[in-house]
Amino acid sequence: MRLIAGVIAGLALTPIFVPAQNVQPSRFEPVTDRDLSGDPRLAHSVSAAYARVYVGDLATRLQEQSGVDIAADTASGASDRRVLISVRDRPAWKVMSALASLLSYRLALWQWERRYLDGVAQYRLVRTRGAQALPARLNDEAQNELERLTAEAISASRRSHDEWLARLADPTPVSVEERAGWGLQVFATALPEDVQKAVLRGETRAKLPVDELPAFGRRLVEDLYRSMRPQTRRADGEITPAPMPTEIVADTSRGRGPTASLFLEMGSMGGYSYSGGLPLANAFRARLEHMWIGDGDRKSNEAEESRAMSVGVRHELAKGLLRYDPRWVELAERTDVPVLALAPTGRDSASFASDRVFSLRDYLGALVSRDYAIHKWRHDMLLITYAGWFRESQEVHACPWEAVRALRKACTDNEGLPPLDVLIRLAADLTPEQLQTLSDDWKPAESLIPIRGLLTAINRDDGLRTKLVTSGTLTLRGRPAGSLASGVSHVPADRVASLLVRATVVRTDGGHHLVITALFRDAQENNLGGWTARFSPLLP
Repeated sequence: MRLIAGVIAGLALTPIFVPAQNVQPSRFEPVTDRDLSGDPRLAHSVSAAYARVYVGDLATRLQEQSGVDIAADTASGASDRRVLISVRDRPAWKVMSALASLLSYRLALWQWERRYLDGVAQYRLVRTRGAQALPARLNDEAQNELERLTAEAISASRRSHDEWLARLADPTPVSVEERAGWGLQVFATALPEDVQKAVLRGETRAKLPVDELPAFGRRLVEDLYRSMRPQTRRADGEITPAPMPTEIVADTSRGRGPTASLFLEMGSMGGYSYSGGLPLANAFRARLEHMWIGDGDRKSNEAEESRAMSVGVRHELAKGLLRYDPRWVELAERTDVPVLALAPTGRDSASFASDRVFSLRDYLGALVSRDYAIHKWRHDMLLITYAGWFRESQEVHACPWEAVRALRKACTDNEGLPPLDVLIRLAADLTPEQLQTLSDDWKPAESLIPIRGLLTAINRDDGLRTKLVTSGTLTLRGRPAGSLASGVSHVPADRVASLLVRATVVRTDGGHHLVITALFRDAQENNLGGWTARFSPLLP
């Protein structure tokens, strides 16, 4: 600021402040809530209601409503996260603050930054390096904790040879209290240490024949079988006793929680968790909660959480989505409290009873039991996340918002259908896992996975790509045909004499689709196989 004072016609003027020009930094700098609230343009009210929206898309919508340049950074991946939001008539700066808080953890922040261009402030949301590294760090910590607890439990349950002999001589069945220790000793003595680690890390499932187990392992199976008396249903419908299990399968299950559990499965008797389980998951959830609630957040809001929620299920927020978690959508729809959430993509189709009267507190408690949910409040907005987010496909294999935005724009300009050249680039640029994530919103993305290798090879050759895109047909013979066919078929490349790839738009009374067909034949023109996929219009 420059201080200007003057004297005109002998009259002293009151000193005034005027903005200095071109002195603001041109690079982005972090800003606080105080900085955001100090921009009068961000006091403009905004609204948003989506069951799952890319942060990059949400930033654009906030910009459209507020008139302020607001974006989510693409280089750091900030634009790629998808969130649930149900907010009506809230100041833009409060929604921006709540969004950053929803995704931030201590030492792993999502940070709003500001720069000035020609004296006008621009804002972008950035995923800091700590936030980018957080999912891998949490995965490592959860895994290390499971391995540590398993090793401690194995050590604590060890018995000497004489102790085992004495216990085996006692005919008293293995008790519930003893079961975990006996099972862990089976795991530790029947498997080499490297296999134990591979099982705990989810890299393999180990099968242990019961007749090869030590005596205490066979006794464990026999006692559990006698106490459980498992049954099976025959083909004719008759229920009969199930046979004694012949093997134990050691496996690591990850379920809905943030941590894994070591299971020993025994045929028709099913499996029990022998390490990890609910205690570890709850402890990890508590740790994440401590990391998540930061400065400016409130852990609870007694007045709002005690209010009764409305009844009825609409799922309007999720219109057009293929996979979503109904209970999280219903929470946003059954309360007038502003909600921002990092919600699971979709677990099952079950809802809480739509006619049951919940308080908001009870509903949140039900989400804790089911999904290890965590909640807090910021600017009187309810923020919800869940403890296992860091190992979900939508986080580990996030589909880049830039690719989705390009796909949407291309479809808008092409009667809703994805242009062929865009599909080819999409298959080449995204991993199979990212295409699977994209299929949560657009089911046909799954159809690209089987021919991703073929389309990637075509994309690498400008001539092949241009010919297919311009004419809709590509025919290859000889070695090139075999090489490309290997990307879509298990037929040996040397058997393939010709490959035909055709793309056509098919119009019917039910709508229009882009159909891509790949057919390959041998030297006698016999069909060796092929692949066909229909790509429906992309919903806005």
